[in-house]
Amino acid sequence: WKFSGYPRHEYVVTDVAREVIGDAIAEQQYSKANLLSVPREDRWMVPRTLTVAKYIEEWEGLTAEEDGEDYQEELERITRDGTYRRYCEENENQCPLAVHGNVNGGKFAYLGFVNGDGKIPNIVRALLTGQPAKE
Repeated sequence: WKFSGYPRHEYVVTDVAREVIGDAIAEQQYSKANLLSVPREDRWMVPRTLTVAKYIEEWEGLTAEEDGEDYQEELERITRDGTYRRYCEENENQCPLAVHGNVNGGKFAYLGFVNGDGKIPNIVRALLTGQPAKE
């Protein structure tokens, strides 16, 4: 596992977590968290990946409607040089909630959320009790 930052994202629950906590919670709204890079099988929540249009708007400050040709050039550039593809791969590799199980049935959980906003208490309760989370 590798620690990576303190950004703000919207987060989505992974399929790995759904197997344990159920389907009642699918996302966590905009929240600050410390993120870890962990193996795919340990990721319970990951940042929601921005669409390419939203990525260009947030990272470059351009929109298709307002910036036309500049927007199109930026779209072509990030597609050509792999910037957006790398963003997607790196984004999926960062998580604020990870659980690693060992062969004896024990679990190690990493909760990187800075506060207890939104659905975080429900997720933690499900993690601790082993019962499906409630919305």
